[in-house]
Order: sequence, then structure tokens, then C-alpha cells
Amino acid sequence: MISWRARHRLFTVLSIVAVIAGVFFAGYALFRAEPSCSDNLKNQNELGVDCGGGCERVCREEVVEMQIFWANSYKVSSGHYDVATLVENPNQAFGVRKLNYHFKLYDKDGLLISEHPGSTFINPRERFVIFSGNIDTGLREVERVVFTYDDPLWERIVSSRDRSRIVVESKLYEAGPPARFSARLISKAPSLLREVNAVAVLSSADGRAVAVSSTRLPSLDRSESRAVVFTWPELLSSEPELFEIYVRVNEFENISK
Repeated sequence: MISWRARHRLFTVLSIVAVIAGVFFAGYALFRAEPSCSDNLKNQNELGVDCGGGCERVCREEVVEMQIFWANSYKVSSGHYDVATLVENPNQAFGVRKLNYHFKLYDKDGLLISEHPGSTFINPRERFVIFSGNIDTGLREVERVVFTYDDPLWERIVSSRDRSRIVVESKLYEAGPPARFSARLISKAPSLLREVNAVAVLSSADGRAVAVSSTRLPSLDRSESRAVVFTWPELLSSEPELFEIYVRVNEFENISK
């Protein structure tokens, strides 16, 4: 049978342990950081560490890779070239706030002439053209262009194409020289759009892009109509039969705010 003294001692020890445990758990609850999308842990309803679920950052396994249709060069004058590539992002709800890319220009011997870096945004479910103009090649002739991009940081973006919709009307091509292609851009968006980029692509009957040019409007207001004009001083390699204008605005800047 346990003596009164032993029971008292056991009670005292258990009380001290309980107090210490209580202080420990109270401190843990007080100072424990709430789960977040930047705590380097896979918690909440995340599919990976700080990605998926309720996080803006998208896990790699959620993403369908972008498709590159073509990358071409276009001679502007001796030693100067424009380059362009047609890209598609098939992801319905994922975009990239800033994508770093590189155009690499090679001569007929496969030697690198120039590497031209740049950056752009990627909107969800969008086919678009990346264009870079008047690249100096030091009088060397460009035979091939390779387009590459850095590993993108995909984000979820809630957007509506109607909120950034721009209609292209009144297309008119004049063979020249110089060749001239004009059209009107009409905003169907409910509010002002900033930094509207338009790229014209002229293609042969088989879909080969024979000329590309770009222009930019600082803004386009609701229901506003603006003319855009593209010209090419050099003779085109073949007579175009297909005329397309790819218009885009940054949905991260114009819509997601």
C-alpha cells in the first residue's frame, strides 16, 4: 500500500509535469505559424509543396506544356533581321506573369550568330506571336532560328476572355512595294485596356509565315476603334494569301487586379 507521503510526492510530480506540458502546448499554439503557400511544407489542401489546391502557384503535374508551331527569321536589310515564333498555351486557367525567353540565330554552317533574350507574359488558353525586331547580325546571313524559354512559374488566373476581347475588322492588304497591311481594332471589353500588342502574320496558302510585323497601342478604351498599319520595305519571299492579326493584352495587369 502506497503511503500518504508517496502519494503526495507522486501528485506533486504529476502536477509539475502537467503544468510543463500545458505551458509547452500553449506556447506551441501561440507561436505556431499558420499553414501558408510559402512555408515550404505540403499542407492545407496542396497537391505539392506550396503549389496546387488553394495556392496560386501551380504544380508541374497540373500543366500541359506550351506548343511551339514555328520560329522564323525575316530579313529587314543587310545585317538586320526580325524574328518571330507562334506559341500556344492550352491551359484553361494557368498563366505566367513573366516568361524569360531566347531567340538564337544560326548561319548556314550551324554557327551561332546572335542570341537575343526577352520576356513576356502568358495568358490562359491563348495562341500568340512573340516578335523581336531589327536584330543586328553583323552582315551574316541567318539560316535558322531556335526559340527557347526558361522554366515557367505557372499561376492560377481567374479571367474572362470577354473582359479583354478585341475584334479585328476591315483588313486590307496592298502588295506594294512596300507591302502594306492595315486593319481596325475594336474593343469589346467593359473597361480600358492598357498596353495592347498586335502582331500581323502574312502566310502563303500552305500556312507558311512569309512576313511578320508588330505594333503596340498604349491603351484601348471601351468600344474604342483604332487603326493599325504594318509595312514591309523589302519584297516578300512569296505572295501572301492568309492574313492574321494576333492581339493580346496582359490579363495579369488588366483583369486580375
